[in-house]
Amino acid sequence: MKIKRLSHFLLLLFVISSHLLSKTKINGRVISTNNNKPIQNVNIYVKDQKRGTTSDDSGSFELNLEEDSSYSIQFSHIAYEDRLIKTLPGDFLNVKMKEVFLMLDDVIVSSMKCEYALSNVPVYSEVIGKSKIVETGNASVAEVLEQQLGISKTYDVHGMFDYNLMGLESKYILIMKDGKPINGKFQDMIDLDQILVSNIDRIEIIKGPGSSLHGSDAIGGVINIITAETPEDSRLSLKYRKTMFDIGTDNSRKSSSGNIASFNISKKFGNFSWGTSGQLQDLLNQSSINPLNKDEIKKLNLNTELYWVSRNDKSQYGLMLDYFGQNDIGRDLLSTGYEISSNSTDISRMSTTLTHDWVLSKKLHLNQSLNVSNYEREYHQTGIDDSFTINNIASESLIDFDLKLQYKQNKNNMLLGFNSSKPSYKSKRLIDSSHVMRKSGIYVQNEYSRNEKLKIVYGVRTERYAGTESFNPRLALMYIPKDNYKVRFSLGKGFRAPSVQETFISFHNVDQGYVVKGNSRLRPEESIGSSFNIEYSNKNNIRLNGLLYYNYFSDKILTEQVSEPNSSPTVFTYKNISNATYQGVELFADYVHSNNLTLKFNLNLRDEFDSDGKKLKNTIPYSTGFELSYLIRAINTKIFLNHSQSYRYATDTSFGLVDIIFNTKFSELLKISIGIKNITNYVDKIYGPFRGRSVYLEIANN
Repeated sequence: MKIKRLSHFLLLLFVISSHLLSKTKINGRVISTNNNKPIQNVNIYVKDQKRGTTSDDSGSFELNLEEDSSYSIQFSHIAYEDRLIKTLPGDFLNVKMKEVFLMLDDVIVSSMKCEYALSNVPVYSEVIGKSKIVETGNASVAEVLEQQLGISKTYDVHGMFDYNLMGLESKYILIMKDGKPINGKFQDMIDLDQILVSNIDRIEIIKGPGSSLHGSDAIGGVINIITAETPEDSRLSLKYRKTMFDIGTDNSRKSSSGNIASFNISKKFGNFSWGTSGQLQDLLNQSSINPLNKDEIKKLNLNTELYWVSRNDKSQYGLMLDYFGQNDIGRDLLSTGYEISSNSTDISRMSTTLTHDWVLSKKLHLNQSLNVSNYEREYHQTGIDDSFTINNIASESLIDFDLKLQYKQNKNNMLLGFNSSKPSYKSKRLIDSSHVMRKSGIYVQNEYSRNEKLKIVYGVRTERYAGTESFNPRLALMYIPKDNYKVRFSLGKGFRAPSVQETFISFHNVDQGYVVKGNSRLRPEESIGSSFNIEYSNKNNIRLNGLLYYNYFSDKILTEQVSEPNSSPTVFTYKNISNATYQGVELFADYVHSNNLTLKFNLNLRDEFDSDGKKLKNTIPYSTGFELSYLIRAINTKIFLNHSQSYRYATDTSFGLVDIIFNTKFSELLKISIGIKNITNYVDKIYGPFRGRSVYLEIANN
């Protein structure tokens, strides 16, 4: 009996000892790449074994893991770039993490069809990085741009945010995704909700005429939305947001709510990488977007990407599929609140892109892409008791091909490219219902670096668009007289062909009592734009930027009332004026203190007038902006504060918006954001913004 008990005890001891022996320890230390100082409260997580820990005050950590051949350990902190390290048992890890505050010079700008570090771009540029997009808590691309200091806030009569660069509204700014144009315009504006925020790596903003590379629609500049690359490891990320809106400040105060759920999946297998993502957005009782009177809005985004890289890394093929759908349901009300009709809007956009990157030699690279997309918008309105019915279907399709050959030798970096696109439009609101506007262009550009202090970029594009021809050169240079100073100068010609709406629209709004007629005799707009920029930075993390710009327009297109003042309906059309001038100054300042505190300030002053010296309508003479970002390291929390103030010439009033966001990273698997947007609940029911104060809670697994 004693022997049996002893054998049981020895067996138990053997099992315990075996289990203990199967354990292994991994020790290490986490430090900053900037100053080699320890980083505390870093979340350290081993996905395969679902175990983790955090670094202490000295940056040290210890992991007790089950014995295995290797481990994949994730390091994350709200103020640093994530790191994924693969290691063997018994290794001591010295982990270095890069602080997101200090990544400006590492950001790559590709919107000039060449890759530059942000600090070395000859043309004045701004970049909104992924960390900024995350910490500001924005649910749409439009919201991201709204909070960018260099972009002024304006709103059209439909409540859509109209981005403004150097005094020029959105129709003069080319919007691209990964260097490819985005179709699907409403009122000559791109619906930015088509692009998922969770997929964005950065947003590049190039100010000044960009027609020498991109052709029409780039007079004011280019906004290029760059999506993130597929991660090296397999990932699944989930996110959910609940938002409560508070609309209005008087007795008619209303509230609404919104839900957003999104996901990202990525995986690499061999030479293939695959990623897919999606987002479902549901806004209920959305009375905030008067005068559209929408009661419910649903949006769906789906994206899939597949890449294959050859074994010698000299060739890469890519396939990208995008889908965006939106359904709106609402009512049309009289001022008394009486319902006169119901309405619905259905929007869909499908896009397919094929890419091929080929390294022919160390000096010669070939890039080509083909994009096919279709955008469709259906509007239905039914009167009470079926008294009347209105159906309008509009569609826009695009076939775009781009070929680029890049050659690098010594001090020169040359580009030769060809672009051809075929946009097609169909709508009952257009004369003859359908139109095709072909575009093709050839461009050449050379970057010449004489030495480390002087860089010159010059190029030209010749283009034929909708029966018109243009020749658009550009010269840009950057000179570094001292280490702390950079001087940039840019001079270029811009070009914008009349849009389909401006040329062929024929629309009678019976409810509002007005008519809009296109003008087939419109001439293309042309401009000569110049800018001068001085940038100063020092070792104390202070940066100062001053930008002067001047744009001279010929054949500027404006809206004109052609009917008599008291006649009904009021008739509008488009016309060319002889010239117009846009000039102004932009001042920027930012300061980083101990990598805990970041302060930014912006001031824009503008003067815009026609050939008679009269102020142009719907201009913003001045705007200011202020940002504060503060990291509380002890609790792994970052606070973001944004304030903007703009003055409207049209209304002789100014308005300001204030947002505050709290981001907390509890662990590798849990991140929580809480935000209050438009704290003062400012609402302009005529000119916008129509949406009042909102409070949201967002939960993500990082």
